[in-house]
Amino acid sequence: MPELDKLIALSEVFGVTLDELAKGDAVPRRAPEPAPVQPAPTPVPPAPAPRAGALDTQKILGLILFGVGLLCCVLRLVLGPFAGENFLLLGGYLLLCGAVCLRIRRNAGLVIGWVTVVLVLLITPYWTGIRIFAVFHREFWSGGKISILQVLSSVFWLGAAALAVVSALRLFRTRSRK
Repeated sequence: MPELDKLIALSEVFGVTLDELAKGDAVPRRAPEPAPVQPAPTPVPPAPAPRAGALDTQKILGLILFGVGLLCCVLRLVLGPFAGENFLLLGGYLLLCGAVCLRIRRNAGLVIGWVTVVLVLLITPYWTGIRIFAVFHREFWSGGKISILQVLSSVFWLGAAALAVVSALRLFRTRSRK
């Protein structure tokens, strides 16, 4: 009678169980079930490489803004006093926004929003006579000289400033988590 470790080695060599080897009885075996066939994964084609001269949307927008701003400035120079100062202000603003789109890769919209809010807060009192922060003074409400345009303009631009602050805080918070 062979020892247990030799029986185990013999059962592995002949591919039978220990019962079959020790008793000599052939135990009916089930045929091994075939492994399920996995379909071959379809190869994913690589993303096309950007063309050498391809422009993305931000660059296209920057070029359009820059072009329209340049056009406004040229119209002001050609038309002279007939065009008024508005063409020069609008042209300068559009040139600035176009330059921001062309130079800043990430969050150009946030930068343009901040530039717009700051410019409006600084220029509006001189351009229109509406003082945006005047709604916080008691004299504004008690003087009786309240224009609905003043109130709506103040609320709109203060809301835009608040939106710019909230957008910047959210951006910095998501970046600090990474």
